[in-house]
Amino acid sequence: MNLHALHRAGELSSADEAARILLRAHLDARSYRPCRAAAAELVVPTELRGNADLRAAAALAVAETFGLLDAERAAATIALLRCALAGAADEALERAPPEVELAWYIAVIEWCERNGLDREFAGLQARAARADGHPAAPPWARVHWRIAAAWHHEAFGRRDAVIATLEQAQEIADRSEDLGLQVAAWLKRARLAVARRAPQEALELAKRAAANADEVVSPLWLGDAADVMSTVALTEGDMHRALQHARSATGFAELAQATPAYAFTYRVNEGYALLGLGAWDDAVALFRELAAIPLPDRLTGRLTLIAELVSLVRDERSGRWDSQSSASLAHCIRRMRELDYPGVLAHF
Repeated sequence: MNLHALHRAGELSSADEAARILLRAHLDARSYRPCRAAAAELVVPTELRGNADLRAAAALAVAETFGLLDAERAAATIALLRCALAGAADEALERAPPEVELAWYIAVIEWCERNGLDREFAGLQARAARADGHPAAPPWARVHWRIAAAWHHEAFGRRDAVIATLEQAQEIADRSEDLGLQVAAWLKRARLAVARRAPQEALELAKRAAANADEVVSPLWLGDAADVMSTVALTEGDMHRALQHARSATGFAELAQATPAYAFTYRVNEGYALLGLGAWDDAVALFRELAAIPLPDRLTGRLTLIAELVSLVRDERSGRWDSQSSASLAHCIRRMRELDYPGVLAHF
């Protein structure tokens, strides 16, 4: 299956091949093993002049987003992406075929979402729509662009846009008869169904995805499905079931060799379940561990805030509340307002 035809056979250097492998494996989201190996071969381009540079920058954006780069290349990648968003990539993108152009937008939009860059997304969205409408735009690029865009809309509270975008992604995936694209759309729609308070729909979609996965080839599909099931259990108040599914999700992520920056969302559900079961010390320890994972400031701030709030819950439930606790709570409330990030207290 030629899912991500970002090159012609025989034209790639080892770095180009690594970029192609990383992009394909990341978007397939079956396993992260290929991403780890490919990331070591990536080279940061000095400028963005052609398709190989755009592929490299897209792969580097993914690698930086999910903690696959050493500190030096991560810093260079961030500088490159900021220059690209300021216009340095525009000329190369004008000449690029639609699959390369959309691969770039998909990777950069994920990076923007993690770093809280919504204004930049608005500018990229119009350009991506043009590439998406090109007759040569392949189904994989059109589906994954919509999934990335929907994820960004969700992060910034635009729920109506999420619904319409994911429905389009599912239609394209179904027409393509590509199982990988269908699974990706099912899993994203399952998460949306939870947010829309449609737990049965969410479970049906998650189970459909899991039925087409296995532990060797696609452990991340199983991890995502388990994560959806954990979230549903949390919303229904079944903390034992939520904890079981959350730990299953983490186990599948470990099988897939996913990075901590990729898999931390699975463990957030584990923390909420521990809190619901009254395992205060375990919940505090887990959220503090998550807050120590190298992540963009926006996400680190959110996790640090949750860790502090969980600590305050523990102190209140164990009778250790004092004047300092009240001051800490007031500080947390102020920070919640400053973050203005949907989901800070997703399951409190």
